[in-house]
Amino acid sequence: MHPAICNVLVIPSKAALACRTILVATDGSKFSEVAAKEAVIMAKTCGAALVVISAVHAESSAPLDIVSSNMQKEMIAGREMAAAETSVKFVRELAEKENVAVSTLIYAGSPADVIIHAAEEKKADLIVVGSHGRTGIDRLLLGSVAERVIGTADCAVLVVKK
Repeated sequence: MHPAICNVLVIPSKAALACRTILVATDGSKFSEVAAKEAVIMAKTCGAALVVISAVHAESSAPLDIVSSNMQKEMIAGREMAAAETSVKFVRELAEKENVAVSTLIYAGSPADVIIHAAEEKKADLIVVGSHGRTGIDRLLLGSVAERVIGTADCAVLVVKK
């Protein structure tokens, strides 16, 4: 199987393609920036509201050794929160420059679960994600987050390639 060289739109059989509310996920990677730009253009063209979501891990995915302290955990969480805030701010500013109605969310949890939850909560018609995330292992074929979102979303999902 060869990876797609273009954007891929997946529409579950029980979903209808509409563009009233578009949810875009961002992690600050170059892939999510490209997805965000695409989502802003789509929202402007369709007159849709844009919801920007970023996830911070509730706990560090790597276990900390015995020497590590709660202060270290808080420092990691603080860095992740700052990165998430920077990511959503970048997309919010893109949307505001195009006069697109935009709201931002930062949730704690695994990225795919956070994206699905936010899409359901905000009644998104379309989820836009980058093809890959920040982590190197996710860059093999299709990012694991994008793959999980496609497999679980009740609405259409646009996977944007760089």
